[in-house]
Amino acid sequence: MTLRQGVLASVALVAALALGAATSHAARSGPTAVAANSASYTDQVGDATGGAPDISGITVTSDATGIVTFTVTTGGFGSPTDVEVNLDTDRNSATGDQDGTEVSLAAMKIGSMVVPGEVKWVNGAWTEVPMPPSFTVKIDGSVATLTAAASDLGVTTGFSFWVGTYLYDTSTGKTAGMDDAPNGSGVWAFDLNAPTKTSTVQAVYRAVIGPAVAVPARATAGKRLTVTFALSRSDNGRPLTGGTMSCTPTIDGKLVAHTDSMSNGTARLSLVVPKNAKGKTLKVKLTVTAGGSTVTKSASFHIG
Repeated sequence: MTLRQGVLASVALVAALALGAATSHAARSGPTAVAANSASYTDQVGDATGGAPDISGITVTSDATGIVTFTVTTGGFGSPTDVEVNLDTDRNSATGDQDGTEVSLAAMKIGSMVVPGEVKWVNGAWTEVPMPPSFTVKIDGSVATLTAAASDLGVTTGFSFWVGTYLYDTSTGKTAGMDDAPNGSGVWAFDLNAPTKTSTVQAVYRAVIGPAVAVPARATAGKRLTVTFALSRSDNGRPLTGGTMSCTPTIDGKLVAHTDSMSNGTARLSLVVPKNAKGKTLKVKLTVTAGGSTVTKSASFHIG
């Protein structure tokens, strides 16, 4: 499978449709023991593609009996969609698939039915395995809940994980849209036996702003000027696809009328240089907020 793509995709969809989801499990009540650990994780809203469920948050809990529960909150589950919890059970990115994943749990929604699925990385390939009795799934509106015993997952003290949601094309079984959390290629960590607590964790990164590129290369009074900045993520170097920006072009401290936008890893500024600005300096300040951090970059252009 390609990086960050649902490992259960076509196999699970075709099987569920063929069998009429006859293997669907009824969700059982969660454990009543006091949680040994609980942690909450947030994901950027609005970054899902193709109509896939948009992940906003995940809560993971473990109890004193070793039951682990994943609660995934989204903007809503259509059909057919699914949510997959991908576990690096040994916290070693060098083992498992290209993401370091050894176990993937899924809850697939087909119409009104919810179908569970589990695959494991065995001998260099993803393999369907019998689902243990501890594994239950439930999708209620916009929230999916997946529960399993740590021992059935091969987890002893803790794990790293990431979560993906997918929308499928029923004619081909292929992925039509997706969202992953955390964004990019990062993972989150969870410990089974930490002191009881509730924490909020978010993948930490910042925007990296590249050099200013002007078209034309020289600013000319009375002429249009476009300035672009390449934007990338500090954690993985990929183009920045989320966040907000503001751009302030000034001459002699006064704001110049302009338009600006940010998309596909590029911040863009467009303006007409005032006719009376020849010989002056146009200053451009770009501010980008992403991943919980704000960065700025300035550039200056002599006006001819």
